[in-house]
Amino acid sequence: MQLGRTNGDGSYARGFAMATVGIVVVSPDALLVRLIETDVWTLLFWRGLLSALALGVFLAARHRSATPEILRTIGRLDVVAALLMAASMVLFVIAIRLTTVANTLVIFATMPLFAAGLGRVFLREAVPRQTWIAVATVLAGIAVIFAGSLGGGNPVGDLSAIGAAFSFAGALVICRRTRAVDMAPTVALSGLILAVVAAPLATPLAVDARSLAYLLVLGALVIPISFVLLVTAPRYLPAPDVALVMLLEAVLGPLWVWLVLAEVPARETFLGGAVILGTLILLAVHGVRHNR
Repeated sequence: MQLGRTNGDGSYARGFAMATVGIVVVSPDALLVRLIETDVWTLLFWRGLLSALALGVFLAARHRSATPEILRTIGRLDVVAALLMAASMVLFVIAIRLTTVANTLVIFATMPLFAAGLGRVFLREAVPRQTWIAVATVLAGIAVIFAGSLGGGNPVGDLSAIGAAFSFAGALVICRRTRAVDMAPTVALSGLILAVVAAPLATPLAVDARSLAYLLVLGALVIPISFVLLVTAPRYLPAPDVALVMLLEAVLGPLWVWLVLAEVPARETFLGGAVILGTLILLAVHGVRHNR
């Protein structure tokens, strides 16, 4: 994800701020998923529908009469990105429900490495040797986490987290390819796709008032705000910096759950997480220095 050097016009600070706010906003995502008392498909239906509606209102307020023209700019690559985002959301929720939040978020933190590999294959972006060394090290960290899951966790949940990371990485690669385009309609489309896919298996009216309130916060605020910021930040911020900022979720997410639900991460998760986060931080710092 090499977008080149940033200009001295405040673009770097703008991109860094967007990525940081996006991660801070999305950090309670895993906690809210745990607090919502409903089945997976009903949760996904409301999550997708509310985010699509919220972004639809945002687009209408922002572009007014030009909104239909903006929506018509959605191309095939944008549709693919929306499908990948929707798949990532499905797998992320399944992972949260089946394994620990710490496992899910630490494994999801491998997403920048998947993005580097996919960028090399589809965008012909050069991947330096240290990135492949980091990939090998991160895979070792994931193996440690899986070892803990096999002893009492849920390997299917961990595999779902890997699938979520891979899917979102694919979406980011497409965002790099179409970075001159407003990505808000694509994020809205991903929510609509998610709602349509989940609708046949969902029971939308069988949600109590408390869970509905959490769904409103998650679907109408957390998801649309954070996703739009995260997929827009690569326009202004080099990839190593984005990767470094996105690691915050692997720290903040389990912290929220630990504080509210007292879910203490397993020892293997701490060990594997330290390997993964340490590797990614070193890689990101090296990339930042090289870019500058």
